[in-house]
Amino acid sequence: MSAATQPERAEPTPIAGADRVTVTSLSIRDFRNIEHADIELPADGIALVGDNGHGKTNFLEAIAYLQLLRSMRGVRDRDLIRFGAAAFHVHAGAAGTPSGVLRETALG
Repeated sequence: MSAATQPERAEPTPIAGADRVTVTSLSIRDFRNIEHADIELPADGIALVGDNGHGKTNFLEAIAYLQLLRSMRGVRDRDLIRFGAAAFHVHAGAAGTPSGVLRETALG
């Protein structure tokens, strides 16, 4: 596909009035190999530990997707949908935003 025929993408927008935003929770459905995950993130941080191929990078990519509105690896959005699923959904709760939501997105 040439640059002239690629669909236009929404550009990420800064969160008004937020000097610092902290992700406090993450909800992921059918994103890459993650079928379902609801995680409260502690203020002290979190360590992702696991064997190769178990979703650590996919967890981080889901967070990055909310900021970039595209894959950090450059793949098509439809390639982020878990095999056999119709769509994916990613939602992040946040401290430091007026609504308490960082961003929510779904495809499919």
